[in-house]
Amino acid sequence: MLRYIRSVERHPLLGTLLADTYRLDSLLHEGRRNDLFVAEDAERHRWVLKIPRDASNAETEILAREAAFLSAIDHPNVVAMQDIGADGMQAYLALEALEGETLAEAMERLGAMEAHEVLTIFWQVLAGVKAMHEADVIHRDLRPRNVFLVTREQRPPIVKLIDFASGKLLRPDHPDTSEEPPYPIGAHRYMAPEQHRGEIAGPWVDVYSVGVMLYAAFVGELPEHGTRVSAHREVSPAIDEVVSRALAEDRDERHASAAELQEALTRAILVT
Repeated sequence: MLRYIRSVERHPLLGTLLADTYRLDSLLHEGRRNDLFVAEDAERHRWVLKIPRDASNAETEILAREAAFLSAIDHPNVVAMQDIGADGMQAYLALEALEGETLAEAMERLGAMEAHEVLTIFWQVLAGVKAMHEADVIHRDLRPRNVFLVTREQRPPIVKLIDFASGKLLRPDHPDTSEEPPYPIGAHRYMAPEQHRGEIAGPWVDVYSVGVMLYAAFVGELPEHGTRVSAHREVSPAIDEVVSRALAEDRDERHASAAELQEALTRAILVT
């Protein structure tokens, strides 16, 4: 059973067969813009279907963009896309069904994590971010709610990055590269300073968001301006410096890439 299923008895789409393929069996989440359903196909394979609450062209375009991002990445630490389509006016995005919990739920349950737990999770987070950036995609909304931990018996969880609705494509011939919407995209406490200022976003904003999550994983709460992990718990100077650099106000002072942050974090935890 998917642990994040919420019991909802009534929804107009429950029981619907979409595109003669996906039967909507239960509701996972009611969102502001999308609802998530557990669906089963004719072969009894289970999927999660993301369905816009508004059938407008704008919402359908956002769904199509998310599908394009996911199809370009194809990495074990990024949620896999199965299908995108429509049944009449009802658009949908079919994703692999994940069993476990979000990083947000795990952090609420565990509080501050031990260094080995942080490395187990964030090495995979950064592997997914690295693959995403290599596919010229940035997430712009990395936060614990958008990191899923797939449960495995007697083994560490597999990390999956989810929800690419706020993503952006970085290619010289694409308008995304040099444009930003008139409003900041992302969760306020996880956004890089330049996102708040409406500046052009690039891979550096994802590095900052991972830095916020790293701090929260070590400390058990979100950082305030200029705070360091060592002010709240005993950690090595190397760990303290890695997290502090990821949270640098000036993007040029942060780790240059997800791969660089991954390497620095691994070295700080395993070597010291």
